[in-house]
Amino acid sequence: MSDVKIDAKLVKELRDKSGAPMGDCLKALQESKGDMEGAFVVLRKRGMASAAKKASRTTNEGAVGTYIHAGGKIGVLLELNCESDFVART
Repeated sequence: MSDVKIDAKLVKELRDKSGAPMGDCLKALQESKGDMEGAFVVLRKRGMASAAKKASRTTNEGAVGTYIHAGGKIGVLLELNCESDFVART
């Protein structure tokens, strides 16, 4: 698959549009044989696969924060869940 010659401008264009790393963009373009739309599909599938891996993780740590706006008419209660206490503290 890597025998397909991909122009650096095409890789940069895909990176600018998708925000994915250069290496991933190059691999996606090689897999799709230089087709921009096909490369987007490849990147999307990879993103879903990595999200599926992370979906099974538990978020046992976290923090709760509150905010009451001046005048007391607007308030917010926020619960933030995360995987580690280190993240919760920062």
